[in-house]
Amino acid sequence: MPCQPFFYDEAKYLLKYTHEYISTISYKLHFSEPTHFNKFFKKASGLTPMDYRRLNR
Repeated sequence: MPCQPFFYDEAKYLLKYTHEYISTISYKLHFSEPTHFNKFFKKASGLTPMDYRRLNR
């Protein structure tokens, strides 16, 4: 799994300020599968990436 603090901050930025697909963001952050990214993000934030994006736009 990637280094959590950097990837979590980068994930939040990409979700908030870009219109890229969540799967594209997950691959940019070096997750092998979007489902791994979803689990990582939900564990770190309590929200799914989609929920985070909806709340922070």
